[in-house]
Amino acid sequence: MRIVDKNKITFSLSRSDLELWLLEPMPCIFILYDAQTNQAYWLYLQAYFQNLVDFNLDKIGDNFTIYIPQENRLTQTSIKKFSEYRDNVLKQLKGVIKHHD
Repeated sequence: MRIVDKNKITFSLSRSDLELWLLEPMPCIFILYDAQTNQAYWLYLQAYFQNLVDFNLDKIGDNFTIYIPQENRLTQTSIKKFSEYRDNVLKQLKGVIKHHD
């Protein structure tokens, strides 16, 4: 973790993790905990990467640096927001999901 300026924190993610997380249909929320300040920050990964112009997972190296806005502090409000993200994805699914054992 590195603070670039007072507005952003950088963190390097491995390509193998991104391959897994970006293919996940449900929202993947990346949480970064700063033990020195006892503060956690979050980033909605799929939305972040969809908004990156010309991002291509096949063309990155072994790691990719993300920028987490410091305003994305983990709070009760943000956790409610995560539920909204989940609900928005579920509304987009077509058909019925049947779980079998």
